[in-house]
Amino acid sequence: MSERAQRWRKRSSASIYIKIAAVYGVVKFSVKTDTESVKKIQALCLFVCSTCVLVWSLSSAEMCTQTKAAALMANIPQADIDSSGVFKYVLIRVHSKETDDDSEIDIVRGYGWAEYHADIYDKVSEELEKSGHLDCECIGGGRIKHDSQAKKIHVYGYSMGFGRANHAVTTEKLKARYPDYEVTWNNEGY
Repeated sequence: MSERAQRWRKRSSASIYIKIAAVYGVVKFSVKTDTESVKKIQALCLFVCSTCVLVWSLSSAEMCTQTKAAALMANIPQADIDSSGVFKYVLIRVHSKETDDDSEIDIVRGYGWAEYHADIYDKVSEELEKSGHLDCECIGGGRIKHDSQAKKIHVYGYSMGFGRANHAVTTEKLKARYPDYEVTWNNEGY
């Protein structure tokens, strides 16, 4: 057992702060705990350490914090597209407008009702920005061919107004949303 772990074990009571930097932003919380709970938390931290950054502090003055923007972003679906057809899509970067909060996520939105890529961006950004905590920017667009019966999605093309989205990023977000689909991309076509 490490020297640090032994010091933690000796404490009868400790305030532990864990800062987790994950896909959806930063979450900070504290727990007042006894020695037995410290052991359990240490074991948990070993488990999550590969994907998170853990910061331990003995300060009990700090309170639980998560920005409103980070909380809102955690609830935004990373991909939302029509159930089938060929349609335009945009890749939108959503980020916090709050001071000292640099959290951001990229989201995919694609719909057949849109005549232009800007139609999708305008509708989605208006909805997300109305809280006053989030800001959006379109980082590109393209087209999606969604064949729900064959369970295939193909991402391609570009937007005349926003340029070509990073289709590799879009594809990864769609694979997460549709894990049983074959999702492919290329830069061909409009």
